[in-house]
Amino acid sequence: AQEQLFAFERRTYSSLDQFEGSMANTMVDICCIIIDVVRLPATATGSDFTTIVFCTSTKNVFGSLEIQSTPFLEISLPSPPSGTTTLIQNIVYKGFDRSSGAHNVVRFTANEYTCVLQRPSNVKFAKDVTALENIKNSTQPTLEIGRALLSET
Repeated sequence: AQEQLFAFERRTYSSLDQFEGSMANTMVDICCIIIDVVRLPATATGSDFTTIVFCTSTKNVFGSLEIQSTPFLEISLPSPPSGTTTLIQNIVYKGFDRSSGAHNVVRFTANEYTCVLQRPSNVKFAKDVTALENIKNSTQPTLEIGRALLSET
């Protein structure tokens, strides 16, 4: 029997509450519904800053994907419209921020390997996106809270 040296399966998350207590700086894939894409103009260092805000099947928990280019590395990702079910691959988990209010935020950062896919060709990923799409109506209250929070800032 031939031994596989690097055999592992990275898990695709479709619920943000699974990250509480997880180790930071872990590379993950996540199935999510886009709430909004927020772009900030170039900073003094000349780099643009973009945040993709999303939710999953977890009530009142939001994901925040920070995308920042540097003078040495430009990261450019597509901006799916609000309400789109999406697979975001190769993002780095940074932390779970427990809020004193009615919501919590899970923070992620993008890197040069990050992909944003609306129609993944891999069968497993396509099933994950379809499963989230099928329960999209139950996420509507969380989507509305996310949009309201963004409009306040």
